[in-house]
Amino acid sequence: MIQIPMKVSGITSLTSARYCAGMGVQYLGIQFDESGTRGMEQMEFKAIRGWIEGIEWVGEYFGSSPEEVVALSAEYELTFWQVNDMSLAKMLKSKGFQVGINLKGFLSENSVGQSFDFIQCPVPDSKVNRAALQSWLLLHQSIPLFFSSESSLDGIKEALELYTTCGFNLQSGDEEKPGWMDLSSLQDVLEVLDES
Repeated sequence: MIQIPMKVSGITSLTSARYCAGMGVQYLGIQFDESGTRGMEQMEFKAIRGWIEGIEWVGEYFGSSPEEVVALSAEYELTFWQVNDMSLAKMLKSKGFQVGINLKGFLSENSVGQSFDFIQCPVPDSKVNRAALQSWLLLHQSIPLFFSSESSLDGIKEALELYTTCGFNLQSGDEEKPGWMDLSSLQDVLEVLDES
């Protein structure tokens, strides 16, 4: 079972949710675009949620409307959100939501980590950014940091060696027909992480 922090985005089926939960993934994300269009309908989500225990469901919202998030929270019974907009993230925190922030690049300011329940960002690409991240990790050991993983398996292995306490955010696949989806790319990465 995977011991490092793990999140899988874009869950759309029971097949992927059960597989990820069985591998020890701690966070599963359901996506909503700016207008509130859902990656999964409410009734389907609630049915899947009933089958999966021991994980945290995260609404992944790609807009900036607090009203939309509040409405979706009530409809889907979600209290954990990942957003891209810093002001929206802070506003949701002030209303009592658990919030993860998705950053386009790593920010080393101490205040970023203290405010949120997790941070997601790309793997730092320079020595300066790597040094800033190492310093940040020493100060914020209790806050999960997920690397957005579009990397190759070699890139993931390298990041694991550099940042032993960080986790990864992976993308779920699409279900081709009920009960059938190709999980091979997700499986390859999860198996590498399981062996770490």
